[in-house]
Amino acid sequence: MFPSGKAAAKIAFQQGTIGWSAVLSLPHCLIDPEFGWPILRLLEETTVKSFNEMKPIESPSGRATRREFIRKTATAAAVVAATPLFKHTVYGQAPAAGRVLGANDRISVGFIGVGGQGMNAHVRIMKSNAQANNVAQIAVCDVWQKRIGAAKDFIEKDGGKVTTYDDYRKLIEQKDIDAVVIATHDPIHAGAIIAAVESGKHVYCEKPMTRYLGEAFAVADAVKKTGKILQVGSQGCSAQA
Repeated sequence: MFPSGKAAAKIAFQQGTIGWSAVLSLPHCLIDPEFGWPILRLLEETTVKSFNEMKPIESPSGRATRREFIRKTATAAAVVAATPLFKHTVYGQAPAAGRVLGANDRISVGFIGVGGQGMNAHVRIMKSNAQANNVAQIAVCDVWQKRIGAAKDFIEKDGGKVTTYDDYRKLIEQKDIDAVVIATHDPIHAGAIIAAVESGKHVYCEKPMTRYLGEAFAVADAVKKTGKILQVGSQGCSAQA
């Protein structure tokens, strides 16, 4: 029986009570199941050779010793730590010591979709940390004028100026936006991502990234071609906690 709750599952996994396959099958998994299996395959490819090349240290009984087990575990950990899969570029890194952030360093963000998720998980939280992260919320887009008005009023009540749109393509054309947050209906995701990166903007998009495999390839090609950063969001996987 699986432990109840993600926290309990995480503890059980760390203690070795449950394995990767069990974690990936949990309703609220610790990582995206579709991303998990490529990770496991990569780890297997990069570690199995190191394990196989080690000469076993046999105990008098013929069993592997505790020292051998620890040595193999340490080697595997070192290989995993060196795997490029876990390294990423950070956008908006902290400045060097003594350097003061200014307007030229500010990250201007536009929001495509400001419904429940877009407004609560992104607009509100980002605003609460805007000064610390030197972020300016400068544009919102939604198909419902009520949502547009609510987001605009919320952002502007403490200062700032927000441009509003009811067509995401018009928001993407705004030249001074550095990054967009996409939290729309699923069929919009692929088209909005591609349009945004091709216009020079970085993207955070709510899951799912796409609906179909062909769309996923088109998104991947656009991101590689433009060199822009795309993060597909699942708070349970993206957040530190």
